[in-house]
Amino acid sequence: MEKEKILKALKKGMKGEMDSINLYQQAADKAEEGDEVADFFLERVEEEKTHYNYLLKFYKAIKDDKNIKNISKDFPSVEEEKSPIISDEFYKRIGQKQYLFSAISTAALLELESIKHYEKWASLSKEKELKTFYKKLADWEREHYEEVLEIEKEAEKEYWIKNRFTPF
Repeated sequence: MEKEKILKALKKGMKGEMDSINLYQQAADKAEEGDEVADFFLERVEEEKTHYNYLLKFYKAIKDDKNIKNISKDFPSVEEEKSPIISDEFYKRIGQKQYLFSAISTAALLELESIKHYEKWASLSKEKELKTFYKKLADWEREHYEEVLEIEKEAEKEYWIKNRFTPF
């Protein structure tokens, strides 16, 4: 695949990670300090920074024409990212605060967009290493997407109760 196309795809991925970093940081700032909700968002900030830095490392390697044959060996696995244990109180706090609920909804959209982006580039890649790389990125984002979607689903119940509309 042409170098400039790879760099363009990576830049879009890095932008998505930076958007997520900013979203999660703002949500953490709006949550109560020391609260499990704030902790969740701060953990997400760190995970997204890891993603961003990994993409940046790969971007620099491609830009400098370095060998990418082993690029996936340094790839943090989804299992390395700890999945938070979420309580009913967590869902309640998310659902009761419009900003936090909106942050979760927006996060789901960002993660879904990232999945689509990486799946597209995996399908366009002819090199095995690039195809594997993009598939891993898509899996990474899918894990986050499924988590925030579950949070959104559970918090939505509280959101509708707080707003005096209970369609369920």
